[in-house]
Amino acid sequence: MSGESIHSEAQRLLSLVVDIYNIKDALKAEATSLGIRPQAVEDAINRDPRLTLIADLANLEKHATLSKPPRSGIIPSVAQIVGQDVRGTTGWRSVVTIRHGTADLDALEVAKDGILGWEDALGNLGIFPPLVT
Repeated sequence: MSGESIHSEAQRLLSLVVDIYNIKDALKAEATSLGIRPQAVEDAINRDPRLTLIADLANLEKHATLSKPPRSGIIPSVAQIVGQDVRGTTGWRSVVTIRHGTADLDALEVAKDGILGWEDALGNLGIFPPLVT
């Protein structure tokens, strides 16, 4: 669990956040064929706090600063990156803490929430029905 490997894994996680956000570009490119307006994709992001946070984090990761006000209302930041042993194994994981206002969030949970946000948004847009749990 070297510092280099911890930061490398953290970068992979932050790249995942960017990939989750970039679903937007694919949806907008296919919007007409999906029977929706491209703006409907942007509106779906703006209505979901999980997706607004993903948008802000992705744009910060890609551009280092935001050129527009944060969609989530608060500029998030990476507060801490550490390596953590995984209980019951000989493995470890990189833990990235995202500070969003007064909340400290696990970036892996933020990414999972972003995926769930897209699942809900795609259902609401009529692209595919929500999964039944």
